Amino acid sequence: MTAHHCPLFMTHHAPIGAWSSLTFGLAGRGVSIDTEALAVAESADLLAGVSRGPGQVTLLPFYRGAAQVDVEARNLAAPGAAGSRHGQTIDPASIRRELTPAVDAFTGGPLTLKVYTPHPAIPDPQSGEDLSAACIPGLLLELEVDNRSHDEAAWGFLGLGYRLDGRMRPLDWSAPGQLCGLAMKDHWALAARPAGQEVFTIRDNSVRHHLENPHPVDHPGGNEGVIAFAVPAGQHCTMRFAFGFYRPGRATQGIHGRYAYTRWYDSVEAVCEAVLDRAEAIRQECRQFDAETSTATSDPRRLELFSQAIRGHAANTSLIETDDGRLLYSVCEGQFAWRNTLDLAADHLPWELWRFPWVVRNIMDLYIERYSYTDQTRHRGETAFNHPGGLAFCHDQGNYTCYAPPHRSGYEMTGTRHYCHMTTEQVLNGAYCIAAYVLTQRDEATQRRWADTAAALVESLENRDDPDPAKRNGMLEGESSRCGEGGHEITTYDALDPALCSARGNLYVHVKAWCAAVMLEAMLIQAGRETEATRARAVAERTAAAIEQRFDTARRCLPGNLDQGQGPLVIAAIEPLAVPAWCGLAGQLQRHDRLMQMLADHARTCLEPGAALEPETGGLRLSSGSDNSWPSKGVLCHYVLESILGIDTEAVCPTVLREFTGWMQHAAAERTLSDQMLVSQRLAKAGSYYPRHVTTALWIKPAAPRSPHE
Repeated sequence: MTAHHCPLFMTHHAPIGAWSSLTFGLAGRGVSIDTEALAVAESADLLAGVSRGPGQVTLLPFYRGAAQVDVEARNLAAPGAAGSRHGQTIDPASIRRELTPAVDAFTGGPLTLKVYTPHPAIPDPQSGEDLSAACIPGLLLELEVDNRSHDEAAWGFLGLGYRLDGRMRPLDWSAPGQLCGLAMKDHWALAARPAGQEVFTIRDNSVRHHLENPHPVDHPGGNEGVIAFAVPAGQHCTMRFAFGFYRPGRATQGIHGRYAYTRWYDSVEAVCEAVLDRAEAIRQECRQFDAETSTATSDPRRLELFSQAIRGHAANTSLIETDDGRLLYSVCEGQFAWRNTLDLAADHLPWELWRFPWVVRNIMDLYIERYSYTDQTRHRGETAFNHPGGLAFCHDQGNYTCYAPPHRSGYEMTGTRHYCHMTTEQVLNGAYCIAAYVLTQRDEATQRRWADTAAALVESLENRDDPDPAKRNGMLEGESSRCGEGGHEITTYDALDPALCSARGNLYVHVKAWCAAVMLEAMLIQAGRETEATRARAVAERTAAAIEQRFDTARRCLPGNLDQGQGPLVIAAIEPLAVPAWCGLAGQLQRHDRLMQMLADHARTCLEPGAALEPETGGLRLSSGSDNSWPSKGVLCHYVLESILGIDTEAVCPTVLREFTGWMQHAAAERTLSDQMLVSQRLAKAGSYYPRHVTTALWIKPAAPRSPHE
């Protein structure tokens, strides 16, 4: 990445399992100090800079107003700097940023600020390994000051100007001699090792005048503070800092639990101590992960989008220890706050099965145990639910900090056309998760435990086609009794396009049903359940045939709804192929060579100008009937186009990747991430703080670490 520098935008810097983030990266916006947050907040100015004496305080531009260049002040000050109440600001245009999967580095003038995020592969709790090092709820930061061209000493400093309610406290009081720095209650802290007159805390109502002649100051009424460190003349110095998060006590309701890290760390001071003690190990872990991922692609845009995405995923994760000692892993659905949304869990599989596969088992065990149900169905032309449905899963496990009651979700409601049940799709997502885990992991105990669940899912798919085996034709028309008399089953794409709202006849749902059946067949064969595997294969063959019959040979495409015909062109229909192919089942998909060819032809038709490609911007629309596109799903489609359907995206749709980059780095610059974009306007609509962008892992790890089925 030496020839390319990443733009400035708000970025998560988040330890795994703490649902917390130090979020910054956009000039003039300061930092958002997040714990259980759903959007960017104006938490504090980030004060990172160097002092060379009176009138010579220079800062990086990560505080409110720093992006507004005062021309007169810049003319009077050093080149490239603008004046502010804190000192001179390095011009944001001159900042060089390098964003890698594990390190976010900003260089301006003599300053380089680095944030290390190692993304550790958290050990499986069942292995008996120590999880404490992987679960430290803290970050390592470094501030480098280059003073080699000066023959006078300087002072580097890193701190905060806090803007929210409350009063910062000095760590010098709570950890005297061990830590210096600043904290807010026991919620967060910025810390370093004190060293007499060389490294110390400055805290006051305003630190500006203290920075011009740095010395230890502690005014209890102040809400600005920094850690200052001496930089000798002619030297290049690096100072290490810890930023720790802490959330004591009960953190979840419904299922009562606390953050698991409180098992090993009893205060925010203990967190900061652990980060500083492990500083060199953290740096090494970051170097290793960067080395592992940096050669995966020669395109810096893909690596940056992946780097941004995995930080967003980590910022939404919580590892909870329940009152009875059980560990539960949860991913919050960004600003919408649903816990472990099953739609997202299926899309997260390539990342989670790569880095910490046990979390997939953990999430699905809770779904099977607490968030599954058995329903009845009604079929076309019927009002009563008189037929057997079968095993199904809820949309999610609750909302925000609260787990839902057993056998229900937070999202789904009965008797409505909005927020209604997604039963059929969640059957498919559950199949994806259990099959992908078993097919990629050497976990025979879980395979045995989940074999009955897999068989029940096959039966559930059969019944949603038709309870009478003689009438099954591959069309999943059964609607769940959970919908109620006035409700209808919907899909995850209900907010995207009316053609994709209803589950019945939905092209996306039927392609996913075919893929899920292929995955269940492979899993059941591996589990030695030949009879059920044969039934799963029959489901796949019937569903594939039903899709093939709806192919429009004149238009060379499939309708968005198989019942209705015509309608918008839906490229989202190909995204279900991504996960089974990643799991090593591309050969099994190719068994249905006619359908695969039809999907390839359909994709090419979608990519004609004015269809899935927005004519003005060239951005990818998941449906030609909607300007609202979801980047994470677009990445799945992009992967399928390149890696499965063999379409040269640089030749056929070269604008798509450019637009992905613009959406994430510019349109969503103030939100960190957005998973709903208005394509024609290049405008972020919703889906802030979203974890599903981690689908970009497919660009970095295009096949499962273990793919025994090819």
